[in-house]
Amino acid sequence: MFSQFRITALLGFSVLLLLNSCKTSVKPEKPDESYVPVKTEINREISFINLPMEIALSDIQKQINAYVKGVIYEDNSFTDNDNDGLKVKVKKHEDIKVEGLQNKIRLTLPLSISGQYKTLGVTTSFNGILKTTYVSAITLKDNWKVETITKSAGHEWIKSPAIDLYLFELPVTMIADAALEGQKEFIEKEIDKAIREYVDLKDYVGDVIRGLYQPMLVSETYKTWFCLEPIEIYASQINTQKGIMKVSLGMKTYTETHIGPKPVVDSSRFPIMKIREDLPDDFHVGLVNMIKYPHAAALMKEQYVDNPYTYTEGKRSVTLTGFDMWGQKDKMVVEVGLKGSVNGNIYLMGIPAYDSVSRNIVMRNVDFHMDTKNKLLKSANWLLHGKFAKVMEKNMYFEIGKQLDQAKKDCQTYLDNYEISKGIVLKGKLNDISTRNVFLANEAIVTLVSANGKLSIRVEGME
Repeated sequence: MFSQFRITALLGFSVLLLLNSCKTSVKPEKPDESYVPVKTEINREISFINLPMEIALSDIQKQINAYVKGVIYEDNSFTDNDNDGLKVKVKKHEDIKVEGLQNKIRLTLPLSISGQYKTLGVTTSFNGILKTTYVSAITLKDNWKVETITKSAGHEWIKSPAIDLYLFELPVTMIADAALEGQKEFIEKEIDKAIREYVDLKDYVGDVIRGLYQPMLVSETYKTWFCLEPIEIYASQINTQKGIMKVSLGMKTYTETHIGPKPVVDSSRFPIMKIREDLPDDFHVGLVNMIKYPHAAALMKEQYVDNPYTYTEGKRSVTLTGFDMWGQKDKMVVEVGLKGSVNGNIYLMGIPAYDSVSRNIVMRNVDFHMDTKNKLLKSANWLLHGKFAKVMEKNMYFEIGKQLDQAKKDCQTYLDNYEISKGIVLKGKLNDISTRNVFLANEAIVTLVSANGKLSIRVEGME
């Protein structure tokens, strides 16, 4: 009887021992949370922006009329100019008219001419009205220099000058013509000054450049700022047509994406200008997507805990009971709760990456954390050397395609009609998206991608 009891007890103890040996508790050390310091500037590359500048010839006309006004030339001496016996005053009679001629502009300048002519002791007065024409060739040079060459294209009398002899007028057109010829160079230079002063592209695009330095908030959700840092301006030669002076400008600039507070920028720098006929227009903007660690863990919990998932290998199995996630430098730490053949929390580590085909953040090179390895090696070698880590690698992913589409849409909204300042509008179109980087910040998994497209600046009004 006693022997039978001993045998029964021994068998029961053996079964209990066997059952306990199939259920292992593990308590590996929890990996620390740490992050590589991330610069606020997380993307910096070269882009080109088109700045097709359109200057209304009516604006140039207005400026020239403001510059050239009143008396243009006056001679108050009968004895100068080799005793020519002529006093003369040339005034602007009406507003100057400006027209475009490809890389030139034509100016029609109505003038009134009046004066006195003294000969043989007799002084007589005369007056007349004429329309003079000047053609100005405008050439752009490197480093914002504008060269103008204005030449007279002749004149036409509207009212020929005549000497008033009380009873009749004696035409003195030849005298007036000679007076105008002597002042032709002076008038040409005055027109050159007026054009150069107004067609100063550096001054004209100054507000554009200063506006471009200002950061643009392209995502309120992710506090993402887009910044430009112009390096060089490229320009082709001026072309005038249909009342517009057109200048094709292209800007070489750094594009930068910042996360966090609004960046502080130095807008005092001004890029140099180079003349170049072939103007590139490829443009890049960094888009940002973030998945916060609690949200990523909740997604995994929803998939594998709320809908219980059991990993089986032979006669052993574990059911997943919980998830948590954080970063350790460039690797993601995944805490997985287990029950079954192994009970407790284990720690996996992997490198997050963006898969452009599935448009997901995936985990690569997933493996057990070192202390978890040591604990499993002693008590659950089957889990350590089985396929568990690979299964988790395959199933740990986060869909972000829709979020990237939304980030692109948000950015496009700004580029559709972004007014940098009064009358200066930025317009662009984003096309392809390509991956730049995935990194771990102290609150989230950050995905940075680059959207390619075209961008231009349009000046639609002047004040």
